[in-house]
Amino acid sequence: MDGNSRIWALHGRLVADGVQCRVDIETLPFQIGRRADLSLTLRSGAISSLHAEITERDGQLWIRDHSSKNGTFVNGVRIKHEVTLAENDLVQIADMPFRLTRERMTTHNSTLAADHDQGALALVQLNALLHTREITPVYQPIVDLSNGSIVAFEALARSRLLGLETPAAIF
Repeated sequence: MDGNSRIWALHGRLVADGVQCRVDIETLPFQIGRRADLSLTLRSGAISSLHAEITERDGQLWIRDHSSKNGTFVNGVRIKHEVTLAENDLVQIADMPFRLTRERMTTHNSTLAADHDQGALALVQLNALLHTREITPVYQPIVDLSNGSIVAFEALARSRLLGLETPAAIF
């Protein structure tokens, strides 16, 4: 292998509170799900047995959802058909987000722990939320307890986007 060889990789947590990892996409099709015999096994009840699959055609990566219950998302949008992937796309398997990168190929075959800035991931999710108009305003009255009259309204934000349902996740 020459020094310019590059490989696709997914960066993310394999369990909700785990460390950031890099998972090389070494063989295609690259199957993702809960089953132990897949290319990437994710231990989460939100993940289907065979959730999604990444393939390659004409040098381009494609991803499709296998009719999963909780969906596969690319850059915050739930996919319904096979879609192309590009470097730095955010690929979300149910509630587990991963960043797709293309990096120099390494000589080891194990998953590496990586320290990546989660700020970029949060910005991509917020951007997707704003562009898909999945943010919903909710107005809560503020009441004067002495006479029961409404004196103002508090504006709250809610989301229907998987993984960003709560204000804490959004902001």
